[in-house]
Amino acid sequence: HLREGTLKENQLQDGSRLTLLPSVETGLM
Repeated sequence: HLREGTLKENQLQDGSRLTLLPSVETGLM
């Protein structure tokens, strides 16, 4: 269960990064 939790958290962190990076890039441009 701990591994599953960490995997889910990692996925959420990766997803937030993927969504934040493009928005920041578009904001700068």
